[in-house]
Order: sequence, then structure tokens, then C-alpha cells
Amino acid sequence: MKTKKLLLIAFLLAVFISALYDGCTNETTGPPAEVPGFKPTIRLKLYSTYQYTNDTILPSGLHQRKPGIITNDTIKTFSNFNGKNAFGIFSHTIGQPSVIYYVSYDSTAGLYYQWGITNLINPSQSPSWDVAANFAASRSSNWVIGQINDTLTFSIPSIGTITVPFSGPLTGKVADSTIVVTTSAVPDTIHCYRIEYNANISGTTVINLVTITFSASIYVEYYIGYYSPQFPNNPSGLVELRLNPFNITTSPYIITIQEGGYDRILQSYTIAP
Repeated sequence: MKTKKLLLIAFLLAVFISALYDGCTNETTGPPAEVPGFKPTIRLKLYSTYQYTNDTILPSGLHQRKPGIITNDTIKTFSNFNGKNAFGIFSHTIGQPSVIYYVSYDSTAGLYYQWGITNLINPSQSPSWDVAANFAASRSSNWVIGQINDTLTFSIPSIGTITVPFSGPLTGKVADSTIVVTTSAVPDTIHCYRIEYNANISGTTVINLVTITFSASIYVEYYIGYYSPQFPNNPSGLVELRLNPFNITTSPYIITIQEGGYDRILQSYTIAP
């Protein structure tokens, strides 16, 4: 079974969070960033650059580095975009088209906003500012980012090509702080928060008079670095982005399709003066 569109949706779910950056460079004050519920300080500066390596994750969980496939992010603009002060982050992965993301951070409320998430996962909805990270929420609670609503096309041997309407919520949760080690020749330890995203989608179609249900749970982990007086040289912004392998299951016929994932990890960075 080929599920290119489902993989594309999974990729997009991961990519839209690869640019969650602070909308300003002002500091906040308070307890150390490790304290649950603390709204972290994220110091970003125009023209800072970030380089990432990219791994394929096999369904078994084995990582395979993609040689020479580097992602370069550059913070290029800061302006008012549709009512919010936002950074424009230009991102280019070797071999793929360049993209730009618009994001904003309300440091008082502890809310990250990403432009157009719900439009990305549900093309019938108009683009808007969507909450992509809620640092004010308790670490054990989820928030709903949006509702996925799309169709996927499958090619199944002996049956042919079928189209299945899929839907389901995309939720987020800020987990506890952690560390990530860069992939540079001289590894650097980065202090960061882990943000979890989960998309539980399902859909049904009729094949030979039998209603078949397809379902999948897509899980993405986003690691965002922050500034703290304890770690003054710690880079802010994306540290690691991991799309975990996932399964597509069907019922009443028991079929499980395993799909791999990928891991984008910070290799090096240059913070502009």
C-alpha cells in the first residue's frame, strides 16, 4: 500500500512546527525555565542562522543519516504580519523548495502563534493565527490546535486505488525540559523544552459492500531552546524535530501498514550580534 499523501500530511505536521520562534527579543523574568508553567525567554535575532542534519527513522526505530542533506534556517524579517509582530523564517533543505514561516510569541501569555496551521491541515478553513505552543498550560494538559479534514488516496494490491476522507484533532502538549546534543564534530549540549504534537485521524470507505475503517496516530516531538541566566550561551529556537514512525491500521480486516519517520537535529548555529 502506498500512502504518499498521508506521509505528506505527517511531514507537514512536523514542518509547520519547525519554525516556532519568539516574536520579540525582550526578556521575561521569573523562576528557572525548568519550573513547570514558566513562560520561557526565547532570544532570537535577525539574520541568525541554524543548520540541521536530517535522519530517516526506519519503522524499527533505527536512524539513518542522510549524507549531505542539510537544512538551513535564517531569520530574515521582523514586521507586523496580519495583526501580530512576527518573524519571517526562511528555511531551505538541500534538494527541496525553500519555504517561509510567520510566527509570533506573546511572552506575557506564554502563547506561540503560527500563521496558517488550521489551513494547512484543513484546506477549507481560511488561514489565521493558531496557537502552536501554550506554555501557560499545565504540563499534563493538552490543547487543540485544529481539526484535520482531508482526503487520502491509497493503492491497494488486488483492490486498486481508493480515496478515503480522513478527519481528527491535532493536539499539543508542552512536556518537561530536557537536553539535546548537537550533531557537530564537537557536540554541544542544548537545554530545551520538548513539545508534543499528536494527530489521531481516521476515515471510512466501502469496499465490496464492506465498510473499512482506516486509522493512524501521528506523533511529533519538537525541542525548542531557550535563554536563561543559567545557560547564557544556550541557543533559542528549534533544536530538534522528530516525526516518530507510525502505523496505519484497518478494520474489520486486520491490516497494519508501518511507516517510517525522520529526525532533524541542530548541527551548528550562528547568533547575529
